[in-house]
Amino acid sequence: MFRQRLLSTDPILANHVQTISNRKHIATQKADHSSPIEQQQQWLPIPLNENASRLCQIRSLTTHLTTLQQLFLPVFPFWNDSNECFPLLANVAYDNLSTLELRIRQAHHHEDKNFNIRLYFDEKFRSDIQNLLMSYSYTWRLHPTVLMFNLNRLFHLLPQFNLKDYITVLEQRGKPYELSAEEWFLILEFYLQMDMSCFYMKTNALSDEGIFSVKLPTAHYGIQQCRDKSCCFCYEKLDLTERFEPAMNFSNNQVHCFLNNYQVYLNCDVTCTTSNVIYSLTCPCHQYDYMGRCVEPFRDRMTRIRIMGCRIIRNSLIGSILADHLGEEGDSNP
Repeated sequence: MFRQRLLSTDPILANHVQTISNRKHIATQKADHSSPIEQQQQWLPIPLNENASRLCQIRSLTTHLTTLQQLFLPVFPFWNDSNECFPLLANVAYDNLSTLELRIRQAHHHEDKNFNIRLYFDEKFRSDIQNLLMSYSYTWRLHPTVLMFNLNRLFHLLPQFNLKDYITVLEQRGKPYELSAEEWFLILEFYLQMDMSCFYMKTNALSDEGIFSVKLPTAHYGIQQCRDKSCCFCYEKLDLTERFEPAMNFSNNQVHCFLNNYQVYLNCDVTCTTSNVIYSLTCPCHQYDYMGRCVEPFRDRMTRIRIMGCRIIRNSLIGSILADHLGEEGDSNP
């Protein structure tokens, strides 16, 4: 009753989802000029009659976003008078939403009814895409139009996500690599949970509200020390214990805060042997953040970074020739 009452106070907002759907159907009929094979391979971007690359609206005067951040954030297919889309705000609790933000969220909620998507592929591929959209729409509690709009947004953003080396490795297997439909939805799952102030991956245990936070995000995972006392990653050498701050922060409930105050909540427990992770390093001067990713065990990557760091310091202090000489005779383990 509350949802119906809110929607009924704004007929434009209530009809907006259906309007987007109608526009999409018109656009797909006009765009059907490519061959069936080409359509199968290139189902994105979905031919909508709306620009998915609009800037995201800045939520308040106290929120500071660059133009690049406004382009990156996930949004609702609903925009203000300045042609800016309203942010998705998946990690903002209901109590912290404005009246308009709450109504927009409720207007784009999943609906338990058939939603015909007119994609002009062969019957099986069209059915597969529609099943994926409807399945994730139900799981994430988001209307399919929101998923399609953000899939298009993500499609145009993907070249900026620094995946070139990853794709290159895959292409070395013999043919150009194309992300499958399932992989696009996997990426979308992460993308939709990027907010203005934090990233909180909650789809390990979805609530009845799907991808949206009912209350403020809380940390459930952290970085754990291993049990191997000889591990130089988890247990620092005695001559390195007098640092003014530890190299690693171990905790059961960890939230990482970047220098720009953006927060990331870990979505699983991590140890030094965990592989396939995205990591962040902060310079001791607290002026620079570095982000990377690795497929090997985390401690192996950190060991390589420490060795490279020691080499850079040696080159800077005593020159590369003497540093190379000492490196040949000394211990390479930092």
